[in-house]
Amino acid sequence: TLADFCFPRAVERRRTGTPSTPRSPDPHRQDSLSGRSPCMTSSASSPRSQMASEPDACGGSCQEPRTTVVLKNLPEEYTRSMLLDLLEGQGLSGCYNFVYLPINFGSHTNFGYALVNLVTPDDAERFMALFRGFTGWAINSLKVADVIWSGKRQGLENQIARYRNSPMLSADMPEEAKPLLLKDGVPVDFPPPTRRVKPLRVRASKTQRAKDLGLGSIFTERAG
Repeated sequence: TLADFCFPRAVERRRTGTPSTPRSPDPHRQDSLSGRSPCMTSSASSPRSQMASEPDACGGSCQEPRTTVVLKNLPEEYTRSMLLDLLEGQGLSGCYNFVYLPINFGSHTNFGYALVNLVTPDDAERFMALFRGFTGWAINSLKVADVIWSGKRQGLENQIARYRNSPMLSADMPEEAKPLLLKDGVPVDFPPPTRRVKPLRVRASKTQRAKDLGLGSIFTERAG
């Protein structure tokens, strides 16, 4: 549950360039974890009917409201800070509460996709409308973005449950490699783990590159 997520301690967002200024919470705004986000346009412009018939990672079997999407075909050079700047630049400030950009520790680049949880289903559909076919990257890239629903887990509760016990949240992990949790557009701490967190296992072929990042203390090797 999210009961232990209330009133978390805000943490500083590490960004490149000039960071966006977080908005002050609006007393008339509903809670960002459950209410409708003020960043939404009118329902008349919602692409709900358009996307209902399109294939996605759920294979058409998801019945509950969906808020978690996979942003695909990201330029591999993008960092988490660059991704956050992109979302803010598209007018999505306060519309998302979870972002995770998996990093390849062997190449020091991302894997070409990111997980994003939006505050409401309408926000998620707006996100899809914005980024399907998107090419306006901050760097030179021919990548054409696509967006699908996450089929493995949906919603903020499931993201928290998945990553609060992950070695990706270790204190030794680079900030840019960590999943990011937000409330009202402001980064916050994850709830504490519910069990002992095991070291991240990395293929032996990538261990030295990982150590070059200063990550040796949080990894264990595996063959391969």
